[in-house]
Amino acid sequence: MDLNRLKSSQIFQGGMGVAISNWNLARTVSLLGQVGIVSGTGLAIVISRRLQNGDKDGMIRQALEHFPIPKMGRMIWDQYFVEGGKDPKKPFKSIPMPSHEPSYVSQALLIFSNFVEVWLAKRGHNGLIGVNYLEKLQAPRLPEMFGAILAGVDFVIAGAGLAIGFPDVLDRLMSFETATYNLGVVNDYGLNFAFPMQFNPASVMPKNDFQALGLSQPGCLGIVSTAAAANILDSKSGRRFDGWVVEGPRAGGHNASPRKSTELNERGEPIYDMDGKDNPGLDAIRELGLPYWLASEQCSPKALQAAPGLGANGVQIGTAFSICEESGHQLETKLQAIAEIKAGTYDVFTDPLASPSGYPFKVVLRSGTMGDESCYTKRNRICDLGYLRHAYADADGKIGWRCPAEPVEDYLRKGGKVGDTVDRKCICNGLMGTLGLGQVRKKSGYVEPPIITSGDDVAFLEHLPLGSNGLYGARDVIDYVLGATT
Repeated sequence: MDLNRLKSSQIFQGGMGVAISNWNLARTVSLLGQVGIVSGTGLAIVISRRLQNGDKDGMIRQALEHFPIPKMGRMIWDQYFVEGGKDPKKPFKSIPMPSHEPSYVSQALLIFSNFVEVWLAKRGHNGLIGVNYLEKLQAPRLPEMFGAILAGVDFVIAGAGLAIGFPDVLDRLMSFETATYNLGVVNDYGLNFAFPMQFNPASVMPKNDFQALGLSQPGCLGIVSTAAAANILDSKSGRRFDGWVVEGPRAGGHNASPRKSTELNERGEPIYDMDGKDNPGLDAIRELGLPYWLASEQCSPKALQAAPGLGANGVQIGTAFSICEESGHQLETKLQAIAEIKAGTYDVFTDPLASPSGYPFKVVLRSGTMGDESCYTKRNRICDLGYLRHAYADADGKIGWRCPAEPVEDYLRKGGKVGDTVDRKCICNGLMGTLGLGQVRKKSGYVEPPIITSGDDVAFLEHLPLGSNGLYGARDVIDYVLGATT
């Protein structure tokens, strides 16, 4: 990747999962001269369910025709594609859950799905496309990144944890060498350790076929909340990161935990000391000598104009893009968000307990969603997707998996503590429900409800023109922030 080209980019479109930052949104933003980013979170689930819905727009089939491991792609297609789409009343076929010892089918689906989303985002133009990964979702990491590389991704961006080792993984995979990524394992007997997961590209394709693709080295950016985090990543990663996105606690999705306070405000939200420990420390970040972009409350011409004075190359914008016409949200979700923002009833809660990851998670409080307490309590706990499970080791050192949002008795049987399960929500199933791809439970017909996330700042809406369909587009967001509209 041409780093100078990235450094000159003013606007990053945030990589919002699951598939809210889909290929269509990222491609549109890139075509408009800014930086498009697809979410890499849960793409194996997304692509398998799009296939089961019949690939109605034919886009996965297009990507399949360009997938450089044809036999693998055909296997995935044959296993999950349903001509005309499955019966809406029937469940989606399950896929392998992420594991430290993935099967070939699991690796194949991870590789193929990430290739599809990145390839579609890059299709027909030479603009910049990145892919965003959550460091907390470690088990699928290596095959996912290889799939994105095969599609020619321009850079990888990683957050929700300290993504130590990401640049080295990219270098190894691009050199067609075995890459290693450490899986954090909790041992309930007093010793935590890292399990070295490995992926060898030669296990899935010949080296000559890979080299024939003529791929360029992707860049690697880290999402950080403070200079302390940036310094850790800069000092402990073998190869340096190429830059940072500095994100504050008012951004949507997962937020960093407060560094000092464990107190909650009157609503039960974490309290951040932005004048103290939780201040990003931009002067110290600037001293690292790498480019960076500011995220959280950055959707305005004023924020973009202020960025250079803060040492930043530009801004990253999430929430405004998340409900624009091209995003992966369902139409009714976008229209309801716009209506609530206009009415002043849009309510975003920073939930300290919702996510099994342990990080605070922004939840839109809305009836009929997991942000509605009555909706949450009616749901039977189940863990059948497993992206936010934690790896643990028993007394014999054998690695197992558990999730604080799974059935409580299952979690306790695996050595977990009951306190960890309180108010935990199944983010995996909830975010699939947000896409309209929620699982249908076979016996009851219950459809998994959505969980909607958003940043706190929605002041941008008053500056954006709404079309006859009640929506605004990605172009409107960009024009506003660049100062083309008022």
